[in-house]
Amino acid sequence: MISELNRIQFTQPTHYQGGERKSTVAILGAGPAGLAAAIGALLDGNPTVIIEKRSEKASKRTNTVALSTTTIELLKRGGVYQGMLKDNLIYPETDGHCSVRINDLEAALKKVIASLTDQPVIHYDSKVKEIQADGQTNLIIEHADGNLSTIENPEFVINAEGPKSTTNELLGNRRIEVLSKVPVIAATLKDGRNIQGIFSFFAAIGKTLYYTVAAVYYYVIYLFRLIFCSESFFSPKRQVAGALMLKTPGQHYIGMGFTKEKSEQLSALNQAVNDKRARYEKTKDAKAKQELDSAESELRSFVNFWVNISFCAINAFALISSLTCNRSPFSYGGWRPLDKFEVTEIGADKAERTFYRKGNTAFLITGDALATVDPTTGLGCNTALQHAAHIQTVVSGRDRGEDLDQLLTSYKDDSERVVRNIHYNSTFSRATYRPDLV
Repeated sequence: MISELNRIQFTQPTHYQGGERKSTVAILGAGPAGLAAAIGALLDGNPTVIIEKRSEKASKRTNTVALSTTTIELLKRGGVYQGMLKDNLIYPETDGHCSVRINDLEAALKKVIASLTDQPVIHYDSKVKEIQADGQTNLIIEHADGNLSTIENPEFVINAEGPKSTTNELLGNRRIEVLSKVPVIAATLKDGRNIQGIFSFFAAIGKTLYYTVAAVYYYVIYLFRLIFCSESFFSPKRQVAGALMLKTPGQHYIGMGFTKEKSEQLSALNQAVNDKRARYEKTKDAKAKQELDSAESELRSFVNFWVNISFCAINAFALISSLTCNRSPFSYGGWRPLDKFEVTEIGADKAERTFYRKGNTAFLITGDALATVDPTTGLGCNTALQHAAHIQTVVSGRDRGEDLDQLLTSYKDDSERVVRNIHYNSTFSRATYRPDLV
């Protein structure tokens, strides 16, 4: 069967002039983790191919990630950071960090990959259908049109497909839950200022006062419980059991944690909406539509209230910044109305194994295929980009003649340490991430 299939060829980097033989690298997934791994491989002269299940124009992830100083230093290799800086795609911070939209980061990584070779590297609308390991390891790739191709005997397969990795399923690499799933509101605000004219101005002042009193009420209770109830950071009473992730028009995220009581209220409201929507879609009668509208209005009121509480924190920060940074407290904009939102569930889990070896081929698991993190930490993208650097030490080590089993053991130890650290951070964040505790 293999001989009848079209072969997907590995792309040679143009700067590599030959000499010592280099390992072939097949990368599954063209997100930040997979693209960063591809840059490392191509810079070191390794023939590389990337398989991506999405279409070429499907990357619309406009959420923003804050890049750490370590990640920035790694992105300077190959000129990724310099390219983003030149194209005005990053937002520098005073502490050496910077923020960038995920789609802009992916575009910058792809631009560097394109500069390293004159042949296509990424095969879009494709996914791994089968792993054959009879004598040599072959990946059977299925394309959107139903045709099959093969990647023959890759020496390294980098699995960066994400948490719902089909390759992990084919390898029998099951997911292990680390933190239980919690309800999360993913909300987006409308663009433009919401304060226009003198009447709107006084209305905004009244709104600010109302929600400020509400916020003070909740946080006074929080401080009272913290001081007089002797609750430790990891007390179940202080665990965040849900979260509000609010995306502002500047693409920055603001967060607030919910305790169990509020999360149960959120889940109940969301379940009521789902139940009444299902009933309306089944019956299409006026009463069912009225009940659905009422349930949606109640859920939206809940979300709106906590969005506005978050704005109180933003306004307080703006006022403090204006006093310490010589900025106008009005430079942060006024209240912005809620645009749209959805309620989903997010937890933290990990893959059972960090690598597999089948014959001459080593499968290395990275990115969200290796571990997912709680939404309150924000470490996923940074960890994946930094982890890509260690992947290349394994590949280049094999090219230097080092023992593969020892390299894989080192990769396993490092990967497990990374997973432990990010999940510890998730646990700590759930205990301390601005919970309302009422």
